[in-house]
Amino acid sequence: MYFKEPFDKEKIEKQHEELLNIFKEDLSNLSDKTIKKHVQNVDFFINEYLLNRNNANYEEVNNEVDLFFRDFFIRKCMWSSPNSIKETVASFKKFYKSMMNHDKFKKDDYECLCDTIKDEMKSWQESCDYYDSGKPNWDPFKF
Repeated sequence: MYFKEPFDKEKIEKQHEELLNIFKEDLSNLSDKTIKKHVQNVDFFINEYLLNRNNANYEEVNNEVDLFFRDFFIRKCMWSSPNSIKETVASFKKFYKSMMNHDKFKKDDYECLCDTIKDEMKSWQESCDYYDSGKPNWDPFKF
């Protein structure tokens, strides 16, 4: 939700921290390195991109995920590559499925996220590849 009431960043950060802890627990069967990578990917999105840049919480993923991967991630994240997009998307899917399983995210919203990812993944990766090539006139909405 976009905040119409007084924005309480600390409260949302605390909520996000609690959700990330739930997520870590759900990933406990994976290696520490893999858990760390998934948590870092999600933390960057929900706290840096959604919260700090857009005053939104984790539930706003469906309003923001396309623009995040199509533009922000490609331009602002030096580590962006078609493969890192794929890895980050995997983290998002795991996180939001975990939240759905804990009744913190609606099933319909999770399905919408998965549909968006399915429909847009190739386009995000092509846009990233084009941007990384250094070709002129990069337009994130062309792909």
